[in-house]
Amino acid sequence: MGTTAPASSITVTLTRPIHNALLPEISRTTGDLTAGNAASGSLEALATFVGPLVSGLLLAVWGAGGVLLVMSGCSAAGVLLTARLVTSAPLGTVVRRPEQGGADGALRTVLKTPVARLMSLLIVAEYTLVGMLDILLVVLAFDVLGMSAAGPGVLNSAIGVGGVAGAALTFTLVGRQRLSGPLVLAALCAGLGVALAGQSGAPLTALLLVAVSGAGKLFYDVTSRTFIQRLLPDHLLNVMFGLQEALMMTGLALGTLAAPILVGLVGPQDAFIAAGCFLPLTAVASYAALRRLDAGAAVPLDVLALLTGVPFLAVLAPRLVERMARDAFAEQVPRGEVVLRQGELGTRFYVVASGRASVSIAGSQVREAVPGDWFGEVALLRDVPRTATVTALTDLSLWVVERESFRTSVMALPRSVELADTHIRENYAPAREQGPGDVGEDAEARVPGTS
Repeated sequence: MGTTAPASSITVTLTRPIHNALLPEISRTTGDLTAGNAASGSLEALATFVGPLVSGLLLAVWGAGGVLLVMSGCSAAGVLLTARLVTSAPLGTVVRRPEQGGADGALRTVLKTPVARLMSLLIVAEYTLVGMLDILLVVLAFDVLGMSAAGPGVLNSAIGVGGVAGAALTFTLVGRQRLSGPLVLAALCAGLGVALAGQSGAPLTALLLVAVSGAGKLFYDVTSRTFIQRLLPDHLLNVMFGLQEALMMTGLALGTLAAPILVGLVGPQDAFIAAGCFLPLTAVASYAALRRLDAGAAVPLDVLALLTGVPFLAVLAPRLVERMARDAFAEQVPRGEVVLRQGELGTRFYVVASGRASVSIAGSQVREAVPGDWFGEVALLRDVPRTATVTALTDLSLWVVERESFRTSVMALPRSVELADTHIRENYAPAREQGPGDVGEDAEARVPGTS
């Protein structure tokens, strides 16, 4: 058993972040992602409540060895089912980014991201409350309610029951564009349930309030997880959720240290008020920042329609194209101005929203880009200079996607890259004879009316 317990803890610690990072990979839309998180949260809450019951029954029938054997079998079955999943980026196809510099570089990238910093604060606040609750439930059972030795266990079971109820409510998140309001509401339920439970002198009332806290905590977990998955690129999710595990342990440690100090300083009832207000106050103070991030997560439908009109983007999971649409920004180019110049470094992908543009190679016009056309893709995919110049023939309205967002999405699916290459071969072979640039290496604009 001395080996089994640490091994089990390590397994759980590794499994959670991988599970949370894998879910976006197998979700085609943001609705699928939210529903997946809701289902995951429901099963987690149910397992928290049912797991000890099943273990007790198995222990009575087969003993400790039987319990471990059955649970190991369940874990093995889960691994086999997971191995059959098809992700948007099969093994070996994901583009490595040298600028990230490995795991340390990816962690630095995550920590520079506003959503990661804000959610890290909120995760620590949540698990500080959870850590305090581990101690305070014992105080509530014995010192406030005068319950028997079974009291702490009964109160803990109320958290599990509340979690099941909270998990059922998470399905209301499916289809929601904004999550900041539900996240703050969940924090209020999780914290104020604790604060009020400490003021109750009746065990039944305290049980109900603790269950409300459990429901809020589960709802908060699912909402914050979905928030992170929507706003962070897929290739950073493993790092973010690994960091989250460390932050959870940090919060638990802080909570278990703070709870006895609070009880000693202000007494049991006031300690519950202080503990219960901590997470809600943190969430309310973060609400403005959460709303700004929420606004950035909204998908502009006009941009999405333009991007899905590009054949090598249309084959991507809708969730990936939605992320590109969120990242895109508008650019207005007056008539006669150059959008990009042959020989320059390629850093952006363009889709024409309105107007017309001339595409020329070595001074000779080879194409005319019209609304719905695109240019600049292969310079980003192949790291070669621009081999065409694009000039606005009329006032030009463009939607622009930066290199990192474009590469992250397109390179996730080999079929997308294949379609881009096919487009180049079919539409630009004649142009190679018209100028010194190898257009096959960087086709800078689509032939109007072709795919």
